[in-house]
Amino acid sequence: MMLGSIFVIPGVYVYIKRSIGYEIPQTLPFGYWLPFDPYQDIKYLFETVFVVMTCHCFLSALFMMAGDLLLMTFLSHITTQFALLEVRIKKLFDVPIDDQLVEAYPLGEVREKRLENDATSNHDEELENGIEKKLIFIIQRHRALIRFD
Repeated sequence: MMLGSIFVIPGVYVYIKRSIGYEIPQTLPFGYWLPFDPYQDIKYLFETVFVVMTCHCFLSALFMMAGDLLLMTFLSHITTQFALLEVRIKKLFDVPIDDQLVEAYPLGEVREKRLENDATSNHDEELENGIEKKLIFIIQRHRALIRFD
């Protein structure tokens, strides 16, 4: 709304001064090409053109704002996708619990679950293949996200 007001206020100011009685030439907010002269002495012609230009001004400001918000939404979505990849990478590798990592934190819980699963399965090769598949997926996803940027 502020962007549209910047262009319309001078015209409104001149219109108010003219209605009070000052002899000031009429001004329009924009230099449109019109198939007629909007400054003719036809009743309400200038006012009609002024209102239409004012509506165009505010509509163009709204469309610019909508485009900016759409771009911001896309960037926010890509940022969230990168954050999700970060979570996948953190869950991929074992993090030893020491005095710095509290067991109640998500990484500590993931480590406990992984240790329980490792105790039941003795297949190191399956574990390595699973990690390799997950890592390949993460790399492919990362490349796809970089293409979107």
